[in-house]
Amino acid sequence: MRLLSFAVKDLFSIFSHNVPMNQEERVTIIYGENGFGKTTLLRMVKGFFSADFDVFGTIPFSLFSMSFDSGQSVTIEKLPQSEPPVLPACIISELIGGSVVNSQRVNAVESRRSIGRQLERVAPYMRNLGEDRWEDTRDGELLSDEEVCDRFSLRADKATTLEPWLEALRLSIDVRLIATQRLSDPSPPTSKLGRVALRHRRVRRGSSAAIVNYADQLSQTMSSTLLEYSRLSQQLDRTFVVRLLTRDFRKGGEPTADNSLKNKIDSLNEKRRRLREAGLLTKDEESLPQPQASYPSIEEILSAYLQDVEDKLSVFDNLLAKIELLKAMMTSRLKFKEMAFNQDQGFVFTASGGQALRPQDLSSGEQHILIQIYDLLFSDRPNSLILIDEPEISLHVAWQLSFLEGLQQITALVPHDIVLATHSPQIIGERWDLTVPLKEPGSENQERAAK
Repeated sequence: MRLLSFAVKDLFSIFSHNVPMNQEERVTIIYGENGFGKTTLLRMVKGFFSADFDVFGTIPFSLFSMSFDSGQSVTIEKLPQSEPPVLPACIISELIGGSVVNSQRVNAVESRRSIGRQLERVAPYMRNLGEDRWEDTRDGELLSDEEVCDRFSLRADKATTLEPWLEALRLSIDVRLIATQRLSDPSPPTSKLGRVALRHRRVRRGSSAAIVNYADQLSQTMSSTLLEYSRLSQQLDRTFVVRLLTRDFRKGGEPTADNSLKNKIDSLNEKRRRLREAGLLTKDEESLPQPQASYPSIEEILSAYLQDVEDKLSVFDNLLAKIELLKAMMTSRLKFKEMAFNQDQGFVFTASGGQALRPQDLSSGEQHILIQIYDLLFSDRPNSLILIDEPEISLHVAWQLSFLEGLQQITALVPHDIVLATHSPQIIGERWDLTVPLKEPGSENQERAAK
């Protein structure tokens, strides 16, 4: 399912915005000045799909709505707090064809208030840094609400248990918010190894935490892909003779041309080179030699062998494309530094003189753009809805000019719907056709009068 549009009425008791999604190019840009509600709109979308209804209790608005390509729509109506119960609440409704088919009243309670009260008793050294983030002031470790509750056995007073129809709707789209504070976050797991594997890893802290954790994730992804390659190689090698002997060579067809086999060998050798460059194959894997003469009697055998090689290397196709795009996008942005990849460390950096660099040696802008690119490229769930809040922060103007082009390269490889909130004309470049401008109150009436 895909989101078609979302809208809010009486935001901050001032604004009413409607954001239609760009379905073809899959990138929608919310453009407006500070204070118009760009970030708040992203938080409201994220709040629904993550069941963090706290956002609807703290933000002034009257109605928030979303429509989907399934024909369904959702409205979230904020109830006056003067009504019982005293806690902030809202009505969430499902509509089909404009008619309400389901609705549920949910509490919109700030769960961090409850967590904070409990932490005062058991861990007073924990400090709240804002939305879904806590800091252990003893050593600087950063934790999410869920991680705090798990570690200290706290009870988070979340909203009412969701009814099945509402739970199914909120789980229908995988939604992630990439915000500027992600620079110092210890990123949540996106690899198939999941949370359990991450608990046994060394926790990274400080401003380079996200990058180091991403490098660890990539290292494990590379290793698991290599393991899959090894298993397939063993299987194909073990069965090659049997498959060859049971192959029907009498089916006819045109004989394989010498130059066709030579071209295929060249193509496979080039792919091996790219895989070595990406750190996915070792340097000692030999290239396939070109035949020095024509051997019509074994061309079918050679063709079958080359097909096996191609099938083996195809295991790397998706990961190779992501690594190559990540490297290409970072190469144009790294100043006097180089990026390389290996299975032990994921990605590594060196200065132009050859000295190894730590992640914290990258500039804040380089770290920021690396986190954003990695987040988008290596998501385990394609066709997600990605919300990006003000990427221009910490980005050089030259990087802002190329940001949207890079974003479109990523969506061509990993299909996501992206909503980008910005007030930077440099980010937009010449693609104003992708923008949804947030307007001042009454501007629509003024436009109608002018017409």
